[in-house]
Amino acid sequence: MGNRPILPPERKCAECGKTFFGVEEWSYRRNKDYYCSWSCLRKHTDVRCENERTQKIISNTWVLNKDQRKELMKRLNSGESPDMLARNYGISRSSIQYYQKKIEKLKA
Repeated sequence: MGNRPILPPERKCAECGKTFFGVEEWSYRRNKDYYCSWSCLRKHTDVRCENERTQKIISNTWVLNKDQRKELMKRLNSGESPDMLARNYGISRSSIQYYQKKIEKLKA
C-alpha cells in the first residue's frame, strides 16, 4: 500500500481552541489538557493561578459587622490577647492588628 506517513493524533488547544497535531512527548500539556504553544499554556496557567489567588484572598477576607467591631474593640481595650481574639472571631492576626491601629488612632 505505499509508504504513507503516520500522522500524530489531532489535538485541540485548551486555551485558544486551535486544532494541531501533537506527539505525546513533544506536546505542551498540563494534566489532561493540551496546548498548541508555550504562550497558550502560560496564559491558561496564569489565569488559573490568578483566579485561585483571588478566591483565596476573598475567602480569607472576613468583614466584621458593626456590633462585632464594637465588641472586638472593647475586648482589645481590656487587654485580651490578639491571638486569642483572632481565633475567637475566626479572622487573621493581621485583621486584629488592623483594628488595634484604628483604636490607637482614635485614642490619639
